[in-house]
Amino acid sequence: MSQNPKNKPRNDLESRIGRGFINSRWRYSQFVIVGLIVMGLVGSLSPLGWLVSAIIGAAAGIGLWLVEKKRGVL
Repeated sequence: MSQNPKNKPRNDLESRIGRGFINSRWRYSQFVIVGLIVMGLVGSLSPLGWLVSAIIGAAAGIGLWLVEKKRGVL
């Protein structure tokens, strides 16, 4: 059996960084940021209106959240 299973951090620094973000109040901000980036890209690169761009951005953020939830990260 290996000394370091895949799901364990390799050192104390990794452990502190990972645990700090997971327990922070900012852990869900990544989904909002992804949604805003997608909204901005869709809005500037396509002829769609801002409302459609916002809906697509929200769908991207929610989709990423669902993927992370399924992976067991959240």
